[in-house]
Amino acid sequence: MSASTQEAVHPALLDEHARVEHQLDEFSRWRADLCQLGQPRFGEMGVRLQQIRQLLADHFATEEEGGYLASALSVAPQFARRAEELQLQHREFLQQLDELIVRLTSSPAQFPTWSDACREFEAFLVSLREHEHAENEIVQSAFERDAGTAD
Repeated sequence: MSASTQEAVHPALLDEHARVEHQLDEFSRWRADLCQLGQPRFGEMGVRLQQIRQLLADHFATEEEGGYLASALSVAPQFARRAEELQLQHREFLQQLDELIVRLTSSPAQFPTWSDACREFEAFLVSLREHEHAENEIVQSAFERDAGTAD
């Protein structure tokens, strides 16, 4: 892989992950505001999570269509197994969100308290961020290794 291709792929991955993170941060701010006001909105949370789910589905599809990780794996195939594990998590993340959305938008919502719903989403968010970090590590390691061998 040429240095110019590496330079294009790595920032594109970081930009895509930053876009996802920005949307997650906006959602977290909205949720925090509601917590301070003491106004749970289960249904609205479900609707907002549908938007996040679509964003993640698009993001995962881009990665799976031979996007960012494929470029990294072409220069560092030793990460293929880890990349495959991460790709399998995509479906799991979307299923978790689907289940959470259904429970939030049910009438009445299927959570004992607003805090329970927020805690469940926070646990999801921790896992998702670990996943995104692992993808970044593969790309960074692959391109650092490839750049090192080009010297």
